[in-house]
Amino acid sequence: MTNVTNNGKLFATDQVSLNTELCYKYQIYDLATRLLFEGLAMVNFPQSVSESTQLDQNLYELIKHGDLVAYPDDDLRSHITHAVASDSSPGW
Repeated sequence: MTNVTNNGKLFATDQVSLNTELCYKYQIYDLATRLLFEGLAMVNFPQSVSESTQLDQNLYELIKHGDLVAYPDDDLRSHITHAVASDSSPGW
């Protein structure tokens, strides 16, 4: 278990799952590098149909139960609480 701080708050986690194909193309690479340096395990999470469905379901459950932690912004909170899933070929 690794402790990670964000804006003064402490979070405990054992790994970060990400799509390594996208990681190197975008700014997430910098974040991944810093978290790796702090000892956090990075696990490849390819965007297949089954993996995307699992991810979508987990996100839905977090939103439904009010457990999603996001940047404290009224517009963002409104978008999260009014989000609607749409069915598509990769998953939800």
